[in-house]
Amino acid sequence: VPARSHTDHLFYENKFLKVQDIYLLNLGSIMYHLKDNELPQAIASLFVRNEQVHKHFTRQSSSYHLPSIRTHFKLNTLVYAGPRFWNSLDITLKQAVSLNIFKYKLKMNFLNDYIL
Repeated sequence: VPARSHTDHLFYENKFLKVQDIYLLNLGSIMYHLKDNELPQAIASLFVRNEQVHKHFTRQSSSYHLPSIRTHFKLNTLVYAGPRFWNSLDITLKQAVSLNIFKYKLKMNFLNDYIL
C-alpha cells in the first residue's frame, strides 16, 4: 500500500494488533491474574478494591480503587493504568473462565474496533 495509507484494515485482515493494543492486552492479562489471585503477594498488595476503601455499598464497590495521582508520570504506571483499564472493560470480558478466552475476546474487541 502507499506510504500514507490507512492501515486499520491491514491490521484487521492479518489479525495483528497495534502496539498500544498489545500493551493493553498484556495489562489486561496482569489484571486477570490479579483477579484469580495468581500474582505474587508483593504485586497484589499494590491493588485494592473500592469495597476495602469505602465501607458503604456503591455501584463501583467491586471495581479497583484508583489511587490519587499528582503527576502525569503516574498515569502510566501499573498501579494506576491497570485498575483504570480493568474497570473500563465489559463485565463479560472480566468473567471469562480462562486467561486464554479472556485474551482471545479482548483481541477480537480490539480488531473489531479497527473496522468501525
